[in-house]
Amino acid sequence: MKPELTVVIPLYNEQDSIPPLYTELTAVLEGLKRTYEVIVVNDGSTDGSLARLREINSRDPRWRIIT
Repeated sequence: MKPELTVVIPLYNEQDSIPPLYTELTAVLEGLKRTYEVIVVNDGSTDGSLARLREINSRDPRWRIIT
């Protein structure tokens, strides 16, 4: 099924911001009662951002990563 909403987030070296971003944005999007996807564009992060995004994607495939 194609999502009704797509959120695109550019991201660079934000490893500490990713968990609260996931929690807060997911709560808002689920409250809309519509299908959605979140595409995070990892713009060459050199910290642990990519690892955190991959961990989120492994449990929530609506969160996709472009690197």
